[in-house]
Amino acid sequence: RWAGFDVVHFGNAPAPEAATSATDRVGHPEAARAALAALGCPKAESLTAFEPSPLTMASVTVGGDFASCSRLSGGAATDEGD
Repeated sequence: RWAGFDVVHFGNAPAPEAATSATDRVGHPEAARAALAALGCPKAESLTAFEPSPLTMASVTVGGDFASCSRLSGGAATDEGD
C-alpha cells in the first residue's frame, strides 16, 4: 500500500509508450486521476476503457515522459507512508 493505493501488478507494457497515462476501468475516472496525482503527473492523460471483470479500478502506464512526474523523477516525498 502506497499513498492509499494498492499495487496489484506491475510489469512492462507490450511496447514503449511516449506519455504516462492512467486508465479508468470501471467508470470512475476520478480513480485514474487520483493515481496520476499521487505520482505527481499533472500533465498526464486520464482515459476510460471499461472491462467486464477488471482486477483494478484504474491502471497506470508510465511513459518516456516519466521525468515530468515529480514522484517518479526523484521529487520530494510528501504523502504518508514514504
